[in-house]
Amino acid sequence: MERLIQFEDDHLLVVRKPSGINTHASGPYAGEGLYDWLRRREPRWAELAIIQRLDKETSGVLLFSKSRRGNIYLTKQFSRRRVAKEYVLLTDRPPPAGEFAVRSRIRKGRGR
Repeated sequence: MERLIQFEDDHLLVVRKPSGINTHASGPYAGEGLYDWLRRREPRWAELAIIQRLDKETSGVLLFSKSRRGNIYLTKQFSRRRVAKEYVLLTDRPPPAGEFAVRSRIRKGRGR
């Protein structure tokens, strides 16, 4: 578990989420997500609040608030778009030579 936890203080818990695990239970039969597992794991994490989510197949860092103050502060930062997010692409093909950037918006397709 120590490799899972990246940082913890009185207001914040930062966790490394592996791919293949839901951030939270997506339905009654989906099984336990990382959020649910953490809340049951340690009494001090019983009041965790999810600040942001990652898709099941996405690995990365998740933030959870541990206090009301932390929740308010972090939610404001995300809603005001003061949080910079960086994504790393893993691919089975060599990228173009030199530096390049991919800019895209994620949106739901019809029926998906």
